[in-house]
Amino acid sequence: MKGYELLQLGCDDYEYLVLSTSFETPLTHLMDITTELNSKSNMNNFKVVFDLLLNMGNNSERFIEACYDGEQKSIYLFNVLKIDKKNNLRKISCEYLKQNNVFLDNSVLNSQQKKMISMGIPI
Repeated sequence: MKGYELLQLGCDDYEYLVLSTSFETPLTHLMDITTELNSKSNMNNFKVVFDLLLNMGNNSERFIEACYDGEQKSIYLFNVLKIDKKNNLRKISCEYLKQNNVFLDNSVLNSQQKKMISMGIPI
């Protein structure tokens, strides 16, 4: 298991969403994520959002924004995001984790949070 999942969003704000797939932060896999972005995208510059739910929990530091520079082949400028409870990013993360609920078992989430996600309720 690679410790993260890369989902293409293609929305106005963010091109990709990086999801943690365990209690380990995907930020430890930045080189792999950069390599994967290099192979998947033909765009030079865009924003990537990291959802650290499975390793940070559902707190104010759950979402992190980063910039990708295709020319330099690097990810830089990390900022914590305040994401509204009704934001579509939460729904996308929830749907992915609902379909891949094996990742919930290896996370810091409590049983109630895991149950909500398994039922398709974004947190």
